[in-house]
Amino acid sequence: MKKFMFLAACCLMLLLLTACAADTDESSKTVTPTGYPKGQIQNDCVFYAGKVWFQGTVSRRTSSMKEVGEVKSVDDCHLPSEDFAACHLKVGDKILVLEEGGKLRLFVQRKDINRLDEFYFVEEENTSSAPSRTVT
Repeated sequence: MKKFMFLAACCLMLLLLTACAADTDESSKTVTPTGYPKGQIQNDCVFYAGKVWFQGTVSRRTSSMKEVGEVKSVDDCHLPSEDFAACHLKVGDKILVLEEGGKLRLFVQRKDINRLDEFYFVEEENTSSAPSRTVT
């Protein structure tokens, strides 16, 4: 009887352990060149002054920059369409601008990684150099 109970317990354990199989869903393993999941906008961006601004380079803060607001909403699956909305940023990240020679430069002070990034916008007539705006 002890052998039967031991054998039954082993079979039960074997059945339970096979239920813990690894996830085999290939769509969840899709890696994009940007590192963002498939189905999301593939660039960090923010909407300000009627334009979508895309992340460029890391920058340093200067005293002539002025804070104009902060990120109010984040949606990583759609391009932002109203001021202070963003993709792949954090609510509360500071938005700063610098006017030089009649041109506006935009910066985002990221609070989670303590970094200041410069953002740029792409003129509509020159879309050949634009970053990918498509959701892949």
